Amino acid sequence: MSSFERVIQSLSRVLSWVAGLSLLGMMLITAVNVIVRPIYRPILGTPEVVEYGLVVVVCFGLACTAVARENVSVELLVSRFPKRAQAAIKSITCFLSMGTMGVIAWQSAVFGWEQQMIDERSSILLFPLFPLRYALVFGCIVLCLVLFLDLLRSLGEVIRR
Repeated sequence: MSSFERVIQSLSRVLSWVAGLSLLGMMLITAVNVIVRPIYRPILGTPEVVEYGLVVVVCFGLACTAVARENVSVELLVSRFPKRAQAAIKSITCFLSMGTMGVIAWQSAVFGWEQQMIDERSSILLFPLFPLRYALVFGCIVLCLVLFLDLLRSLGEVIRR
């Protein structure tokens, strides 16, 4: 395994931990809100905090899921092809996925910049929205790097066979 692969895997693992901590925080604030609501009153901004936590969970969990190969893939038809054809199809899929995630990252960065320039904030807690958009950009970039490594591996299989 190259040092680049180790760095990407370590980065995706760290992002996975951040996603897990965010999920834990979402769970805690929701549980506390449910418990406190009948006694006193609801915690202000709980839905917003959970929404923003969900952004972190999804964006930062993508790369680790791709590294662990735990994402959903349909291999019913492709598994019947020869190994070289399977590797070629995987190469095409990785390339198209990288393109899609790259466009999502690019447009999210543009939108995040616009949100930052107009100082757009959430409605209840007045939390700035652009850091969440940049979290999406960062998660997509790390996923693109994981997909790039998969692309190189699958291209290597196509060439070897």
